[in-house]
This record gives sequence, C-alpha cells and structure tokens, in this order.
Amino acid sequence: MKQSFVDVSGTKTRIAEWGNANNPIVLCLHGLGSTQLSFIEVAEALKNDFYFISIDLPAHGKTAPFESDDDYRIDRIAEWVNDLCIVLDIKDFYLLAHSWGGQIAMFYYSKYIENVKKMLLIDGGYHIPSYVDSYNLANGTGLTSLEENLEFYRRDFDGYIFDTMENFIGAEKINYPRWSELLNAATMDLAIIKDNKYCWHVPGNIAEKCLTGIYECPPDLIYAKIKSSKAGNNILLLQAAIPENLMYRDILAEKFRSETGGVVKKMPLTHMMHWENPELVINEVRKWFR
Repeated sequence: MKQSFVDVSGTKTRIAEWGNANNPIVLCLHGLGSTQLSFIEVAEALKNDFYFISIDLPAHGKTAPFESDDDYRIDRIAEWVNDLCIVLDIKDFYLLAHSWGGQIAMFYYSKYIENVKKMLLIDGGYHIPSYVDSYNLANGTGLTSLEENLEFYRRDFDGYIFDTMENFIGAEKINYPRWSELLNAATMDLAIIKDNKYCWHVPGNIAEKCLTGIYECPPDLIYAKIKSSKAGNNILLLQAAIPENLMYRDILAEKFRSETGGVVKKMPLTHMMHWENPELVINEVRKWFR
C-alpha cells in the first residue's frame, strides 16, 4: 500500500493505492466516520487484479474539512469527487462504496455516468432518511427525526474516548465476529490523540454536517435519471440482512431496484459486511467488476 496527499479544490486529501496502475481502476468511497483503510482487506486481496484508489473523504482521516457547511451536501461532495478524479487523471473506472460513501457514489454516478464502468454499493446508496424516520415513528423503533439523529451522532462521536489505543481497538473489536492484523491497522487509523486520550477522528460537529447533507440529498432524487439512462444495470447493491428487524431496508432496497433498474443482492451480513466477512464481499467484487 502506498499513501500520499493531493490538493483537490483547495482541500488537502489523503489517498491510498494498492496494485498496478495498469490494471482496471477501482475508486473507493468509505462510510461516515471511517477512512480510506475501510477497504484494506478487499484491496489487499484483489491488488493483483485491480488498481485500488481509496480516499479519505473531507474531514475524515487526514483529509482537511470543507470551509463551508453547504459543501457537505451529498451532491456537492459528489462534485468534489469529480474534481479529485480530474486531479488523479482517472476515468473509465469501477466505483466501490460503503454506506455514506454509497450515497455520494449515487450522486456522482448520476452526473458522471460516462466515467464509471460499474458500481458496487455495500449497504449504501439506498437509504432515505425521512422514510426511515417515518418507519421508526410508526413502529416505535429507532430515531425519528433529523434532530434526534444529530444528537445521537454528536454524542456517539464525541463520546468515543479511551485512555489507551489498546482500549480504543478493543471497543471496536467486540463489534465483529472476526479480527485480523489488517482490521487492526484500519482501526488504529480511526483514532486521534487529544488531551492525552484516544478519540474518534471525526468530531461530532462534522458528523452533524454530513448527516444534514444526507437529509438534504436523499438518493431517490436521482433514481429516475439513472433509470432513464439505463445505467442502473451497472449497479449492484449488497443489502445487509442482519439484524432482521430493520424491515425498512427491504422496502427501500425494492424501491432502489424498481426505480433505478439496479441489481439488489441481499447478504446474510451486517452493515459492516466487508469487515464481518470480507471473503463474501471480495467474491462479489471479483464477479461484478469483470
């Protein structure tokens, strides 16, 4: 793996690369609160077949934050990703994205379809926040408004504080049925030292800005455009099926399938499926990006 920095529209941006630049390119967009190393196991497994480029999205990892709050809108970040592609001089690539990165990927794809061969979404790009809130309100489950989500994310991100790196890693490790040296490295990348404590690298106020940007740009705004261009055939959504009680995911995945023309595959895994069972995800990537 090689890491470096580039300037993208005035934003210092960290990128990681795996593999031979002569191989087909896979551009990776991580989820909210994560970093470029979110895809480390997938990239390491497939680096002989593809050239992986994974980036720290703005205000994540070691990429600088935006100056304007409006720039955290999903459509604006998608335009920033295009600026990145111009800087890196890449086109005709595969797009791999997780969660929040999937929302960004959808808006990028809708505007710059000609740049993308195929796209694979890891449980992202189909969540519509207002629908999820309404579902939770009707069923008495989960968070029910933007305000509740903002408060939750702020407390969650700002409250993730540990005395040692070992404790920080341990808190992450218990979330998964397996662990590896590569996941250990990816988890260490999520921590910063502040006041002699190990804290989550994304502060709560940034999480709030990103979350507001998701609410302002739900993916169904561009479903029709993707379907009318017949570009949905080149999208594969790996939908998480665990936990089973989040039934709104089935509803939103079906809406995604019918309104974009994309392919949906329900996986017996959680939202972090590429960490939970990377072999299954690697197999899907290998089959889809061919």
